[in-house]
Amino acid sequence: MRIKLFALLLLLVASCTSNPDVDYSGCTEIKVINDSSFEIAIFYLMPIEEGFPERVSIASNATFEQSECALGVTPSLPYFHRMLIRFGDDVYTLHQLSDGDAYHNFCVENSYEVKQVDKRHKRYTFTFTDEDYEYALANPAPDDVI
Repeated sequence: MRIKLFALLLLLVASCTSNPDVDYSGCTEIKVINDSSFEIAIFYLMPIEEGFPERVSIASNATFEQSECALGVTPSLPYFHRMLIRFGDDVYTLHQLSDGDAYHNFCVENSYEVKQVDKRHKRYTFTFTDEDYEYALANPAPDDVI
């Protein structure tokens, strides 16, 4: 299921930006490192008409990686509008693109380490730490989102 989340997002990006007359491909890698002391679950909150949230789980001190390449696509971070982040079993926080970089925000490109692997290949790395857990404790997600 976690692979479906990122594959779906990357395919959506590809379908919006691809040009059939172009003979190059672009690749985007997403790498999420969990350096926190807790298992993390990331829920993609899709609009209600799109269905229920997808989920990616990452054990403590583990990494999730997904890579997509598509014809005629310029590599970019997938559009993460709203993401519900769960630490352990019961600590939830909401990350939203509209919050900008006011915190270590999973939805904002500035929170990622971005590496240009080559001309049309980018790697986006986001690292969760115990500081993100402390942020989640101080900034719980609204009950209607959980």
